[in-house]
Amino acid sequence: MLLAMSVGTGQNLATEQVAEAIAYGAHYKTKDKFLEKGLRGVQVKLASAMAFDGISKYAIFFNDWNYIAAESAGANQQLREVKPEDFDPNGLLHAFVEVHTRGGDSH
Repeated sequence: MLLAMSVGTGQNLATEQVAEAIAYGAHYKTKDKFLEKGLRGVQVKLASAMAFDGISKYAIFFNDWNYIAAESAGANQQLREVKPEDFDPNGLLHAFVEVHTRGGDSH
């Protein structure tokens, strides 16, 4: 299970930084590949599989720069072009949350 959310942090990006993020994201064929291999964020382990519910939970926190890079990778996958003018980074902190369950019989 995956969940994404955003919260304001107040740090805006310059046009040059947006262009840099677009170029970085364009190196990935899909948004999924970017999230798997290229995301530059801080990963936090919220709970391990040894938790009472048997579910491991992770959150990766990242800023607008990484969001724009991910959107650029997604545009690459769809064979469309994005430009710095297509984005209005307003200083959001984004979270990508992954939840993994352990296998087993359910009763």
